[in-house]
Amino acid sequence: MGSDPKYRLSQAQLRALTVDQRPGFDAKGRTILVPNPDRKPYRFADGNQGAPGGFTIYVGPQGARYEVRTRIKRSDGAPAKAVRITLGAATDITIVRAYELAGTKRIYVRETQADPRAALKAEAAAQEARGTTVGDAMRDGCRPRWGRHR
Repeated sequence: MGSDPKYRLSQAQLRALTVDQRPGFDAKGRTILVPNPDRKPYRFADGNQGAPGGFTIYVGPQGARYEVRTRIKRSDGAPAKAVRITLGAATDITIVRAYELAGTKRIYVRETQADPRAALKAEAAAQEARGTTVGDAMRDGCRPRWGRHR
């Protein structure tokens, strides 16, 4: 992404992004939205002041979402693994909040050298397991063996 242009979009412009339009520059160098004739998903770097390193915006069929790219060191000495972490949809959170989340995710990776997405998956699985009821277990085939069955 080094030589790619960085765009400075307002919150309203970010929320309006679709695959039908993409950022561009007008004659005065201001960021505007221009047609995206091939309607392919795209990604671009945020040029706003205060944007954390690796911060990008991805625009796909479901709209725009914020992402941060970082690297996770491997314990076996292999080159660091690049990961792209989704922070949220532009329609759901502000760009300022996305900057905060990006910083938090990057700090987590730097301190733990672990992928935060793996921790989220493990937590979701644990929450799901804690939510299993006796009724769920019985519907899944664990029937009691007491009493007579006809």
